[in-house]
Amino acid sequence: MLSTGTAIFIFRGLALVALLWLAYVIFRTRSARSWPTVVGKVLESRVDTDADSNSVPIVRYSYTVNGHDYVGTRILPSGTLATSGNYAARKVVQYRVGSTVYVRVNPASPTDAALECEVPHVVHLMLAVAIVAFWWMAGNFRMDSTQ
Repeated sequence: MLSTGTAIFIFRGLALVALLWLAYVIFRTRSARSWPTVVGKVLESRVDTDADSNSVPIVRYSYTVNGHDYVGTRILPSGTLATSGNYAARKVVQYRVGSTVYVRVNPASPTDAALECEVPHVVHLMLAVAIVAFWWMAGNFRMDSTQ
């Protein structure tokens, strides 16, 4: 059985990892706003289910940079957002097969591309929860044996 101090240490570590990951997602998504845009075409658009039964939008699109053809799969620069709601279905409707899309392309690496550069509201909510959890744990528990 874990001691209270060990459990608090682990929880703080997990909260810190969550904070860092969410900050990275926000930073990377916002930095994609400065990437140049090229025209692309949606090749595939469907909803899939991951191992945790979350809905995942699968969107494959083609685009050309400097005469080279590429295929991208990311909607967001930081990766795919899996949800239990209707987010995936909305994305499939938004990115219909055969439709023209505007693809943000990282100028340093043309294989690094995304369709959107807005941070989803759920990411801001998750960041707020992680900050509150980390702050609360840091302020309410001490790493001593008086617990």
